[in-house]
Amino acid sequence: MKVLILGSGAREHALSYKFSLSEDIKKVYLLPGNELVKRFEDNEKIEVVDNISLKDFEKIKNFVKENKIDLTFVGPEAPLVEGIVDEFQKENLNILGPDKFAAQLEGSKAFAKNFMKRCGIPTADFYTFKSYEEAKSFLENYFDKGLFGNEKVEDFKDIYKKGFIVIKASGLASGKGVLVTNDKKEALDFLKKIMVDKIFGKSGEEVVIEKCLDGTECSFFALCDGENFVSFPTARDYKRAYDEDEGPNTGGMGGYSPNPIVDKDLKEKIIEKIIKPTLKGLKEEGHPYKGVIYLGLMITKDKEPYVLEYNVRFGDPECQILVRRVKDDFGKLFKQALNGNLPEKIEEDPRKAFCIVLASEGYPFAPCEIDLKALEGKLKSLNEKDLKDIKIFFANKKGRILSVTSLGDTFKEARDKAYKVMEKIALENTFYRKDIGKDVLEK
Repeated sequence: MKVLILGSGAREHALSYKFSLSEDIKKVYLLPGNELVKRFEDNEKIEVVDNISLKDFEKIKNFVKENKIDLTFVGPEAPLVEGIVDEFQKENLNILGPDKFAAQLEGSKAFAKNFMKRCGIPTADFYTFKSYEEAKSFLENYFDKGLFGNEKVEDFKDIYKKGFIVIKASGLASGKGVLVTNDKKEALDFLKKIMVDKIFGKSGEEVVIEKCLDGTECSFFALCDGENFVSFPTARDYKRAYDEDEGPNTGGMGGYSPNPIVDKDLKEKIIEKIIKPTLKGLKEEGHPYKGVIYLGLMITKDKEPYVLEYNVRFGDPECQILVRRVKDDFGKLFKQALNGNLPEKIEEDPRKAFCIVLASEGYPFAPCEIDLKALEGKLKSLNEKDLKDIKIFFANKKGRILSVTSLGDTFKEARDKAYKVMEKIALENTFYRKDIGKDVLEK
């Protein structure tokens, strides 16, 4: 069996590594991959294909045909939103992921919010706008008159953070198209940047303005076969760039699994109130969901789950963590998802997993490029003892560079292992958060 993984980050490196462990798989192609994987990954099953653009669907399909690929899996969201699954299906090529319609759950926040409203899925109250003037007037009424539409701000229920509001560019914006604020000037400035200055291009032609939910954020992942699903181990990630959740939002700076907040009762609520209605709604609208679905949730103080956002793929760095704890053979598991016969559950490693992300200075806005020779020297300095229960997944020469992942019998053990390696390989002009998992240790 041959597998093609589309994408270029540490997430895709993690996926290619996990697929390569399958006895049924003889080759894993990573397209376009990245220079670090090509240079530092010595797994003979993994081959980087860096001469085809991720945007060139025709060349990708030709590659699949020429190399007799049995399964293609998409890492990032953009190809899914742009309809790569539909293009593959036209030629009966095996690809696992949602079609273009279902991918709007991530590609259009306005679509997702309206879908949740139709299906009775718990989410924050919201309004959508395609007109800058109408959105501006709405915000002015909110801050000057205390009105959210026709509702008084002081009447917000306990699940909301009073005074705060969330403004989102509807389309894809690499995690940067969201503002949470209780400041009028900041809100109006952000709205203008989105809809007038068009800093996110077409992604900002429509905006969602919603009440700000209060509680604890949580990630939840499931693999779907169009009819049924199995849930992955729970995880928690850290979006802010710096310690104590300071600094700008990023793609993710680290995380751990399992997430203790998701007990048996909460998991059941997530499944019954969100996962099942989502899959049922899409099927009824003629677009059964196949592939990974990722829920960004807010868990309120009374332990009720609300959807902050849908993602139609694995998260990064959550994927790097999850592949360390899933014991199932990915070749068999994803083939079952493709064929519509998923197992009843995924087998989890009882150990804890941690991930620490190394980023170059300036990330996420203007990251510098690292010295690859210096990184090579650092990696060679690691000994067998350092690398026990450790796997490093590589990303890019600038931005998020790599993810150090670890396993341990306790959260502390796994965390200590990851940080010990990170301290040895961190370069000049790079940084990483020092507080990943601090909260779970305190609890």
